[in-house]
Amino acid sequence: MSHDDFEKDPLDDLATTLPAGETVLWQGRPHWPTLMRKVMHIDLLAMYFAALLGWRLVSAHYAGASLHEALRYFAMSASISLAAIGVLALIAWGIGRTTTYVLTSRRLLLRFGVALPVTLNIPLKDVTSASVRPLKGGRGDVALQVLPGTRLAYLVLWPHARPWHLSSPEPMLRAIDDVETVSRLLATSLKTAGQPNTVRAATSFRIPAEAKEALVAAE
Repeated sequence: MSHDDFEKDPLDDLATTLPAGETVLWQGRPHWPTLMRKVMHIDLLAMYFAALLGWRLVSAHYAGASLHEALRYFAMSASISLAAIGVLALIAWGIGRTTTYVLTSRRLLLRFGVALPVTLNIPLKDVTSASVRPLKGGRGDVALQVLPGTRLAYLVLWPHARPWHLSSPEPMLRAIDDVETVSRLLATSLKTAGQPNTVRAATSFRIPAEAKEALVAAE
């Protein structure tokens, strides 16, 4: 892959523009409430704000503030906290709404970007391995390891990148529905593309039980 793989063309009417013999196997997008929790960490942020507000309220009481003053300060701080959480929730919604993942028989396409949409084209022949991390509700993340030397920028990929892999970014399908089915389709597609040992468990990732049978068959 090269810089040209970041194309500006949308994926509209993809099925009619694919080369002869190439078919769309799956298309999906991130589940934005899961993005909100797993990427924006809103649960932890809400707990932090709640603890901070409680501590501030107790501090104001022991500092001699009146109940009215303490409640007014609490309301103001709570409003700011809720606004911050609301902004992050809106970002997560925007990411989920403007992201499309498409798996074909020859490639994986990631279209993302709220303000400036771009499309990353990953030929399956360039994928050296893939890892699956199941989440609640049948959803999950799928990280792809690509050939060494592939030029990918972590900041450009984020949040569609495996966390903390900065020097060798790994594109990642985030919070997709029915990750077991996608895992099986990916295993079959990689086998067809000539990658016999491509899907494996990695640190903090594991392969769903049903998908593992398909992955073993693909080896």
